[in-house]
Amino acid sequence: MRIARLQKKIGWYEWQQQVITSMAQSLSLYFDLIYAAENLRVRQSAVSDEGKGVSKGVSSC
Repeated sequence: MRIARLQKKIGWYEWQQQVITSMAQSLSLYFDLIYAAENLRVRQSAVSDEGKGVSKGVSSC
């Protein structure tokens, strides 16, 4: 009886650990995605601004 109760507790703690691990991995992937999207936005903005600067330089000559 006591062993079965302890095994049940162990199973519960193992399940909790799996949930915590899955949540941590999910959050890490989410923040990686947010970082990548922001990084892409900044790079696109830089390319866009660079293109505008080049066209201004050509038209002013």
